[in-house]
Amino acid sequence: MAAENAKTKLAEYRETRNSNTRYREFSKGDKVLILLLQDGNNLFMRYQGPYIKRKVANDNNYVCQVGKNFKTYHANLLKKFEERQPISPHDIILPHAVVSFIKDDVDLEANIEILRITRKNSRQM
Repeated sequence: MAAENAKTKLAEYRETRNSNTRYREFSKGDKVLILLLQDGNNLFMRYQGPYIKRKVANDNNYVCQVGKNFKTYHANLLKKFEERQPISPHDIILPHAVVSFIKDDVDLEANIEILRITRKNSRQM
């Protein structure tokens, strides 16, 4: 009776404890970031990379190529590297940007005079 109760309580504990866990799965050739110690400071860790994941050592360990060497890292130290799409100039929106185009056949002095008049009028408002 006590053993059965212990098994049910252990199952309940595992279910509540593991409810928010994220399982990380990487496939061969994925680019990953590795949580490594910062050079010169053994208390500060940060993600570095991207490095290429080469193979699976077991359920939670992966072999990654760091430079010319191959090292094994636990899944908790790895994060998938997501490459961003390059931003095209058409996607950039500048707030309050005014652009004026001057044609070659139009007199430049006349355009400058028109701009001066409109600036004066906008200041008076």
